[in-house]
Amino acid sequence: MFLEFFPGTLVVLRVLSPYFPSIVRSLFLIETEGAGIVTPTTRPAMIIGDSSRAMLALTETLVDSTFDVVASVMDSESLVLAAHQYQPALVLLDFTPLFKDVLATSRQLSQKLPTTKIVFFSTHDDAAYAAAAFEAGASGFLVKQRTSDLTSLLTRILHGERIQHPATLSTRHVSSGQDH
Repeated sequence: MFLEFFPGTLVVLRVLSPYFPSIVRSLFLIETEGAGIVTPTTRPAMIIGDSSRAMLALTETLVDSTFDVVASVMDSESLVLAAHQYQPALVLLDFTPLFKDVLATSRQLSQKLPTTKIVFFSTHDDAAYAAAAFEAGASGFLVKQRTSDLTSLLTRILHGERIQHPATLSTRHVSSGQDH
């Protein structure tokens, strides 16, 4: 962990994430004011879970100015550990093979952290996946390739809306016992 200080203007606290070691996280942006008073700025904390490093990086870029991405993880166990540590306002995750039982993970998080909004950001353009996500405690289900304004949708979810985007999805069948 290190602290950068630029007299009279800015303090940035950065920490290397144990869950995604190649990315340095900005946890707090602190600006100094007139008489040396330090005030933290507040943006909702967010954890991103996906099995693709490229998708993690892209998603971080898409939400960077609105949310503090406190962890990016690539498996369910790391997601649960990070969520308990950071108690984020939002968890964004996907149905991927590395998230073995992502629905069980969603249920666990919604029970243990009831104020955290869980959003599935998935390539599965299928109503059955969306229904399963909502039944497991999700507040949102967004299809990656059909979502152009991710930040706006996530902000609406944080304000209490339950969102499926797009509103109409195909009706293919999810085979039982698999979450990916």
